[in-house]
Amino acid sequence: MKIERESVRILKYRIFKIFFLLFKFFYLLYRRKPPYPRKVLKEYRKILFVRLGPVGIGDVVLSTPALKALKASFPSSWLTVLLAPYTQDILSFSPFVDEVITFQPQGILSFLFLIKKLRSKGYELAIDPYMGYAFSPSFLTFFSGARVRVGFEVEGRGFLYTHPLKPSLSGKHMVEIILSLVEMVGGEAKDKSLEVHIPPSFYSQAKKFLKEKGIKSSHILVGIHPGVLKGEDSKQWNPLKFARLIEELNTLPQVKVLLLGGKQDENFCKVILSSLPHPPLVRVGDTSLGELMSLIGECHLFISNDSGPLHIAVALGIPTVSLMGPSIPERWRPWGEPGRHIVIRKDLPCSPCNLYYCKRGDHACMELITVEEVLEAAKFLLKKHYPDKFLGIEKAEGESFKNG
Repeated sequence: MKIERESVRILKYRIFKIFFLLFKFFYLLYRRKPPYPRKVLKEYRKILFVRLGPVGIGDVVLSTPALKALKASFPSSWLTVLLAPYTQDILSFSPFVDEVITFQPQGILSFLFLIKKLRSKGYELAIDPYMGYAFSPSFLTFFSGARVRVGFEVEGRGFLYTHPLKPSLSGKHMVEIILSLVEMVGGEAKDKSLEVHIPPSFYSQAKKFLKEKGIKSSHILVGIHPGVLKGEDSKQWNPLKFARLIEELNTLPQVKVLLLGGKQDENFCKVILSSLPHPPLVRVGDTSLGELMSLIGECHLFISNDSGPLHIAVALGIPTVSLMGPSIPERWRPWGEPGRHIVIRKDLPCSPCNLYYCKRGDHACMELITVEEVLEAAKFLLKKHYPDKFLGIEKAEGESFKNG
């Protein structure tokens, strides 16, 4: 079934690629001026940062160092970010973003109205860091009317930018890859840390929920997010293993487990909960992204697949244990202090494949991750960062944990 979905995805991509190549042919044939001699400006009054396409929560979080660098490098500029509605809470309260525009495609007319709106803004610089198979971000960047357009030379899209950049991917994290576009236009990143801002109202709701559930200051709250972005099932750990992990964590002194997820995670979480004799705290399906962020911020430890909430936890300074299978660890690992984050993965000949489905059919890279090693990683971080609270294990102070 997953392979069939991937086949449909590939078919749609090929059909659109044909239209794209026709557009490229006629554009290059009839353009009046070569597109690349435009100089990068020393200052920009209005900047558009496009974060659309099949872009997840994590992609937006990993863009925050680039956004900070733009605002710091061009402090008098008006910085607008174009986002999907489901990711807007990440930047709606950001001090380094002046405006958030949300867009949900609803046919050709919706694109035309958006293009009209963007062109009326008078942007001087537009940046598109998307590197996937979709073409809508690059087309919107092209039609934005910006004098300087910067994006990655992938999938033949370079002609849509005034300054295309061939991405250097080897050994680089996604944060560094995105920042390379900012550096190309004269920006400088002095602070490369992730940063998200949550308004006090969301935090007060989170504290109220936890208090109603009996959580006290003496408790250690471990957040678990078992979901993944829609269509990326190959990144998901076995639900029965999540259930066993929760069961083991519940036996540790002072530890309380909070199961988190969105609407798309409800069925997966039901499988987990049906396998548990004593269910944990649950907040799945009925939370906004802002509420989810505030609940993550209340956790002492966060355990997750490679997903957007993992990067939110990192941005909030929460220690994490992440489970990575097909993901390229150098590119998608937690971008934070190494001693606060443990990545568990298996070195297999086929991994990391960076695919949304498993060619082998057995998901070995995720299935081989055991409950015991995730539990030990969790214990290690709890003992290290909360020694006065967590008395669940006795380990030598200098003992280290092998990070995958």
